[in-house]
Parts: sequence; C-alpha cells; structure tokens
Amino acid sequence: MNFLLEHRGELAALTAAGIWAVSSTLYGQIGKQVTPLTLNLTKGLLAIGYLIITMLLTGERLTIAPAQWWPLLLSGLIGIAWGDTCFFLALNSIGARLTLLINILSPVITAVMASLYLGENLAFINCLGIALAVAGVAGVIFDRTQADQLPKNYWQGVLWAALSALANSIASICSRQAMLSGDLSPTVTTLVRLLAGTVGILLLMLWSKSGSKQPTKSSFLFLDRKMWLKLAVVAFFSTYLGINLQQAALKYTAAGIVQTVGSTSPLFVLAYDWWQGAKISWRSILWAVVAIGGMSLLFR
Repeated sequence: MNFLLEHRGELAALTAAGIWAVSSTLYGQIGKQVTPLTLNLTKGLLAIGYLIITMLLTGERLTIAPAQWWPLLLSGLIGIAWGDTCFFLALNSIGARLTLLINILSPVITAVMASLYLGENLAFINCLGIALAVAGVAGVIFDRTQADQLPKNYWQGVLWAALSALANSIASICSRQAMLSGDLSPTVTTLVRLLAGTVGILLLMLWSKSGSKQPTKSSFLFLDRKMWLKLAVVAFFSTYLGINLQQAALKYTAAGIVQTVGSTSPLFVLAYDWWQGAKISWRSILWAVVAIGGMSLLFR
C-alpha cells in the first residue's frame, strides 16, 4: 500500500501510456476518414462533456487561483490545440511507429525544461532511468520500423512529430507549474486545458479556412453514427481518462519522469503484438528489457 501511495504519480502515467498505446492505433484508423483538426475538435468536445458530467455527479467546483489560470490555459492551447493536431498530422504522414519514435524526444526535452524553469533537478539514478527507458523504447520502435519503406511525406511527418514532442513538453511544464502553485484536482485541470485547447482548435480551423481559395465543408457535421460511436469510445479512454491520469501524475511526481513513463506506449503495443501471435525479434525483446529496467529506476 505504501508503494502505491508513494509512486501513484508514476503508476498513473504508466496507466495512461497503456491507454494511449491502444488509442494511437485507433486514431490512425479514424484519421483516414476524418481530418486532424476535426478529429482533435471532436474528441475534445466529447471529453469536455464527460468531464462536466463527472463534476456534476461529484459536486466538484471549478475553483482555481488566479495565478494557476494562465499556465493551464497555455498548457491546453499548446499541448492540445497545437500538440495533438501535429500528432494526428504526423500519424497520417508517417504512421504510428515513426511518430512515437520521434515523440520519445519529449521526456528528455521535458526533463531539461523542468530543471531550468521549475528547479526540478532529478537524482542521478532518475536521470539514468530516463536515459535507459528512452533508449529502450526508441530501440523497440526502430527495430520494428527499419524494414518499412519510407512514406512519401516522410520529412513533413518528421517535422509534425517533432513539433508534437516539443508541444507536449511545454504543456507538461505549464501543467506542472500550476500544480506546484496549489492543490488542484486533475479533473478541474483537465477541463480547463481542454476548454483552452478546443478554443485554439476552432481558431486553427477558422485560419485554415480563411487561407483556402475554395470553401470546404467541415466533416464535423457529416460524421455518420458509426464514426461518432468510435470517437465517443476513444475520446472517453484517451482524452477523458488519459489526460486525467496524466494530470494526476504531474500532481504527484516530476514532469520529466511523467513524460518518460507516459512515453512507454510502444512497449504495450509490443506486448499486444506478441499476444496476437506476431513474431518479435530478440532485439526488440532486449530493448524492451532495457526500457523496463530504466523505468524500474524511476520507481526508486
């Protein structure tokens, strides 16, 4: 019990990673029929609905100190409006594995930024754990991707994935700053971030339409019932539960550790592929062991 309480932040981030592992694959499939901005907006609106229902049932209020508003709003604008849209664009361009490979830069960027701006200087054993976990996850993804033919929009996709990684790091630092300023509920912080992110997405949609020579229909209003059902389920797990867990993790542990543990989604994908009967190379298994070993150091 003491272990669970002491490492509740890390465990929340690990649970979120498992949820995002499944979600990334599903979002890749949905993204073939729905534009990135429409997908991002729809999942955000659905998750906001889930959060409002949760707060009504629990009686929780939107109580936030003035100093905590701006980092949360900034976190939502950068992490959700910018970061998630870039992530979906990368998924459409280079696929889930390459996108996740490039996003593994996020823990390192976050740890450096947390040290510079929040004064979170991690112990040597934590830094070693981050390095091993990042190397292990990168090795798993690279080993399972290197034989694939590079897509046509490879470099464009790499750019989108890199921007997504940077946005996620900045958003995590902003959320962590708000958490350090006072006691906040993960549900409340998630709602504020999603509201800010949704407004940002709407602005991006208006900007993209204004720059278009020909008016285009928004597929938001033309989604069929089956697609709405898929989005409702995925948004519940990936956005409502996933971001709630991420915010809970940022409340209880350092931002660099949260980003590292949260970036282990490919390990869950690897385990799922093995369970489905896929052949896993010894190199992928070795890299997975390295990543797990690195994560074990983060729980010390």
